[in-house]
Amino acid sequence: MLNKSDKTLLIKASLTDDVRYQIGKNGLTDTTISMFLKALEARELLKINVMKNCTFSIEELCIELANTLKCNIVEKKGNSILIFKKRKSDSRFKNIND
Repeated sequence: MLNKSDKTLLIKASLTDDVRYQIGKNGLTDTTISMFLKALEARELLKINVMKNCTFSIEELCIELANTLKCNIVEKKGNSILIFKKRKSDSRFKNIND
């Protein structure tokens, strides 16, 4: 579980990250889950935009992402979700315990 200072550090780190992923009308498919897992292993921190045509609410997607990907929801703001999953080795966020 992330504490407030960990979340603040991750939010600041995400400000310089231009890469964003999207969830569209199909929601979380096997393909998007696979893509997010690979991206989390490579980047640890992902910004996800939920498109307006998505049939699921942000809250439903947050629960599903956390359960499926075994990641932490750092922030949900508007139509965006910020997720974090620390790498087992060679993490760039060594001082964060998730």
